[in-house]
Amino acid sequence: MRLQEVEAKAWLNTQEEYERVLNYCVQNGEFLGEKHKSDIYFCKKGSDEIAFRIRKEAEKIYVTQKIRTYSAHDVEMNDELEFPIENAETFTSFLKNLEYLECTRKEKRVLPYVFHLQFTDHHPVKLLIEIVHIDTLGRFLEVEILCANHQVKEAEKMILQVFKTLKLEKNREKKPYFLLQKECFKK
Repeated sequence: MRLQEVEAKAWLNTQEEYERVLNYCVQNGEFLGEKHKSDIYFCKKGSDEIAFRIRKEAEKIYVTQKIRTYSAHDVEMNDELEFPIENAETFTSFLKNLEYLECTRKEKRVLPYVFHLQFTDHHPVKLLIEIVHIDTLGRFLEVEILCANHQVKEAEKMILQVFKTLKLEKNREKKPYFLLQKECFKK
């Protein structure tokens, strides 16, 4: 069964917001260890629309394509296709032969925390909160749940409740990071 990724993010604009989120995570979540994620995004030659990315994280390298949709509350609902690769350089050469070109990069430092919860049907669910720093943009809070299609609405409610609890509803950001970076570089 393929799972849906339900996620949303918000800016952490102040030190007080950052500390509030960090304290909440430390007190209530399970820390998974600091991570570094390095992403390369690819577009078809002649297009600026992102087709997929290659992510390096620790010793793993994988390719991800996201088919994004948004709920009425601007929560991202992603159908993801993902597979591992062994060598990013060789795969990138292969992509160039298919006329896919690198269009942007992103470096993310992440403090991930998992929260073990239950859906109303008593199925366990892992809610992931990541405190993210991107050098070119700043700090963010990301909240994510992987779930079955029939659990998407409830996952969305759980995610929105996190933003409400942390008083970050007004800081929510719908745009993907690569678009925010693109806007940043235009300035």
